[in-house]
Amino acid sequence: MRKEQVVRRDRWEQVVLTIAMLCITGLFAGAQVWRLPGAAPTLASVRQSQDELDDVQLTIRDTGIEPSEITRGVGKFLLTADDRRSDKAQRLTLRLSEENGERVRDIEVPKNGIDWAEEVDLQAGRYVLSVVNHPEWSCRIIIE
Repeated sequence: MRKEQVVRRDRWEQVVLTIAMLCITGLFAGAQVWRLPGAAPTLASVRQSQDELDDVQLTIRDTGIEPSEITRGVGKFLLTADDRRSDKAQRLTLRLSEENGERVRDIEVPKNGIDWAEEVDLQAGRYVLSVVNHPEWSCRIIIE
């Protein structure tokens, strides 16, 4: 009888070990699925992709946007706007338009003095980034 109990216990341990191995294998297989192309990006991968983008930096001052013109090639880039105005209490809205005046989008820059950055992917053409309340504050963006 005692020998029979040892055999049952050995079988039980084998079953438990087999189940544990299947669970571990499933976890590793599941982890690999998240790394497949087309899977949702993680926060770390988004930050890494932004780190790899060209950075086009604009500065907004009380006198306008510097530089007043930039030229770059087609493709994604990180467009940043550093708000260096003396009066940051006024809301800052940037407008990106095609040179012909067709609006591409408006961008609300946070009022608390935080600078703005966004990944941009523009087609070849000429664009203007301006401050809505001060249209004379602008930067011409040429994408070749």
